[in-house]
Amino acid sequence: MPQHVSFSPDNRGVVTDRSYTPLPPDLVRPLPERGEHPAPLAARFVDDQGWLWRVAPYSTPRRLCWLPFTIRPADLTSPNTWSARGDVIVCKTGDYRMLILDISDC
Repeated sequence: MPQHVSFSPDNRGVVTDRSYTPLPPDLVRPLPERGEHPAPLAARFVDDQGWLWRVAPYSTPRRLCWLPFTIRPADLTSPNTWSARGDVIVCKTGDYRMLILDISDC
């Protein structure tokens, strides 16, 4: 069972301690150009009832969607079981699957 989930340095795939999974091209975000200032990052979290929230600077926290128990991150307190880049979230689920969420339309 993978213990660590993160995005590759080039944002083109997901890396675990056991594998590399390329992302579909429509989910790959280009890296910022040198000297380009990226937009402020939004924080995301799953509350104890399974709601996925987005908290961005200078805005009101927003509830995005409810995650069924079977696809929630395996350990909500561990930064190693899920990762977010832009509008794409990847996590290791409680039943040992990898879930990739595109929340760009949320």
